[in-house]
Amino acid sequence: MWESQIQEGVEMPGSVQEKSRGFTLTELAVTIAAIAIMLFAVCPALTYARDRARTVVCESTLQGFGAGMLVYVNENLDYIPGVNTSGVATRMKVGSSALNARTVPVQSYDWMTPLLQGDPNLPERWVQRFNYLLGEYRCPLQTATALLYRPSVAYLPRDDQDWAISHTWLAPSYLMPAYFSYWGQAHVNDVLATVGADPYLQIRASVPSASWPVLNTDFNSHFEQVGPAARKVFVADGTRYLTPAGFIDLDLSPDPVYFGAFTDVGAWEPLSTTYGVKAGTMNWDGNTVSTGSPSQGANLPLNYRHRQTPAGSVPLTPVRGLSQSDPLPLNGPELGDADTQAFVAGSAQGNHGCINVVCFDGHVERLDDRASRDIDRWYPTGSVVHGSPIGMTTVPSVPGGYVIP
Repeated sequence: MWESQIQEGVEMPGSVQEKSRGFTLTELAVTIAAIAIMLFAVCPALTYARDRARTVVCESTLQGFGAGMLVYVNENLDYIPGVNTSGVATRMKVGSSALNARTVPVQSYDWMTPLLQGDPNLPERWVQRFNYLLGEYRCPLQTATALLYRPSVAYLPRDDQDWAISHTWLAPSYLMPAYFSYWGQAHVNDVLATVGADPYLQIRASVPSASWPVLNTDFNSHFEQVGPAARKVFVADGTRYLTPAGFIDLDLSPDPVYFGAFTDVGAWEPLSTTYGVKAGTMNWDGNTVSTGSPSQGANLPLNYRHRQTPAGSVPLTPVRGLSQSDPLPLNGPELGDADTQAFVAGSAQGNHGCINVVCFDGHVERLDDRASRDIDRWYPTGSVVHGSPIGMTTVPSVPGGYVIP
């Protein structure tokens, strides 16, 4: 009887009829859309958290540089490292095997080696040490490689094994404002050292060209002449330099004519290879920039590589199809025409990135484009702006030139 009822499809008392069916296309589409919305909401927060972690590493590295600089100053009669102080040792040894010593800066403008003598892994070999500085002490958001400018063989330590080991060269991550390294024009004939016993082989002070827009006659890299230590930038995020052809050129000369791989003029001058903008764009006071950077502002995302705080965050200009939050790929520095066009006119106002800096008192700051353009941050107190140059902020035109506080 029960069997016949079951066969006829009669539901038995107390039984549970099991039913099974799959998702409909509509339900599947709704589920996928909900997941996509959640990912869209969560991804910016995850991206910011990742960027913030990288920024913290960068800030920690800069803080270490600041602490090392203060130790160096204390141990070297209150002089800061630079081309006319620690760099003299390099200038005396150009073209000799004596550059293969961990106490000698790899370049006359190299301020890093003097601060890192406590690093037990700092190589002695010149080539390996140069490569180590750029790779080991880098900003995590700077992974672009560079093409090497190598002067004559006689000018460089030559060891094929060293070059083979150091086959990949990262571009620089950090730069010191050059005006704190140069001395003033009053020191142009100062003899800092002689090479060997020959009195005619003299190392003289390096000074800026008299045609440069900012001059400081008496400055000599003494800490007390820097000015307010909490305002003046000792080292900043900076990668030089992106050429007009779209690749990063790394100067390996032990004694470059200007700047090398470790210094730049700073962010006030619109023609800076590191922080400069495109000619024809506006400075922060609405004046037209006549001479821009060699890459016409394409350098900005490379250097202003950190995000703003979440409240003021704006999507940054893409590089090679990546967002600014992503590091540049480690596959060479060349940029194609399509990539260059993505740099939104190369203007200061269109630059929504930030740079990290460490000041001469050892504290670290993050500066957006506008804050980074204040002239007093990049030059020693008492420097004079001659004529009426168009900088990234406009300074008063006064008789005798504007004096930087």
